[in-house]
Amino acid sequence: MKTLLVILLVLLSGFLAVANDSVYRVAFYNFENLFDSFDDPSKADEDFTPTGMKAWSMKRVNAKINNMYKVIAALNEQVPACVIGACEVENAFMLKKLLNDTPLSKYGYKFIHFESPDPRGIDVAMLYLPNYFTPLEYYAIKVAIPPDTISHTRDVLYVKGIFITDDTEITDTVCFFVCHFPSRYGGVGATVTKRNYVANFVRSCADSILMRNKSAKILIMGDLNDDPVDESISKYLCYDTAIVNLMNNIYEQEGIGTLKHSALWSVFDQILVSQALLKGNGLVVKKSKAKIAAFDFLLMEDEKFGGKKLYRTHLGAKYIGGFSDHLPVYVDLIRSELNIY
Repeated sequence: MKTLLVILLVLLSGFLAVANDSVYRVAFYNFENLFDSFDDPSKADEDFTPTGMKAWSMKRVNAKINNMYKVIAALNEQVPACVIGACEVENAFMLKKLLNDTPLSKYGYKFIHFESPDPRGIDVAMLYLPNYFTPLEYYAIKVAIPPDTISHTRDVLYVKGIFITDDTEITDTVCFFVCHFPSRYGGVGATVTKRNYVANFVRSCADSILMRNKSAKILIMGDLNDDPVDESISKYLCYDTAIVNLMNNIYEQEGIGTLKHSALWSVFDQILVSQALLKGNGLVVKKSKAKIAAFDFLLMEDEKFGGKKLYRTHLGAKYIGGFSDHLPVYVDLIRSELNIY
């Protein structure tokens, strides 16, 4: 009996090892002003300089970089975070610092980034582990919002790639869109048409892929600056079942979200997928669910409104040395035949 128990434990541990090797985490995180401390004349980044309003010294830059490392390391604790979409990144210099000047250097992350025409100079990017994910093609999609003839909003980053196993077996191809929709600065009503336009634009890009291949696996992630029920998402991005918002159930839960304004939690950071990532062969979203990575160290007591709030880098102009004004979100992709736990 004892021998049989040992054999069963060995077999079980082997199964779990195979299962864990077959899980691929995809996350998104708003880095909240990942700026260097240098004044770039082409960008409105003066606040993030040593003499600017944020008093953004190299000491604070390094502290910010170290905090971002801690978040990414936490996302990797159970399964590898193979792909991480990011926004509010100033430039490639800061991404290199993050990946090379912190213990993340041992992970082997690479990144994809393009300079966008955003006036503040904040861009979207993708980090990825080449042992698990290989980009096949990638480019920045310019978004020109009418009636402007020149775009001044963030690009949408498109990346198509394959997930691989340790034995280099190709498991699946996924098309990613990493987004940071126009902000609400200036008022929700005054800016809603901009988000509607970008949402419709991203959906048209996804539809062009689905028209060529109805079984295409598409994952849209980003800070959409709207909740799942707002019209940019519900009317322009997820108006049918072709694209499914995995954050809907999370939004319906009271007191849960990815950012907090006064006492109200919102779910601006979202992950949306095509039907092929929910059912079918190959990689699918584990249990068809997304999650918010509400790590304890990303939160602090909210003495004014109760409960918790985000442990941010700044409160207004005051430096408090925290992480971000958003929480990360993620999904785990798993082979459909192993989607049993």
